[in-house]
Amino acid sequence: AQWSLAKLFEALWTDMTPAQQAGAQAIMQRNLAAHDDWIVLNNSMQVLFDLAAHHGLADVKTWLRPHLERLQNDPRKSVASRATKLVKRL
Repeated sequence: AQWSLAKLFEALWTDMTPAQQAGAQAIMQRNLAAHDDWIVLNNSMQVLFDLAAHHGLADVKTWLRPHLERLQNDPRKSVASRATKLVKRL
């Protein structure tokens, strides 16, 4: 369910109130910081990156960088590859 939430938040972002957006962002940040499931990590980092890029969320970019750098060393190839790709785009 947690990986699906990231995709739902992304799809509904412009329909959410600022308070709802803040709550969605907090959930995805918590999932990225504390979760270990590869698909939760991949979806959370991608959606946070996309939201930061498309909606000018500079605070998300600042928060995201150290987490992406940490995940570049993840033993799972998909997680490490996505983190590396996103770090290069920051």
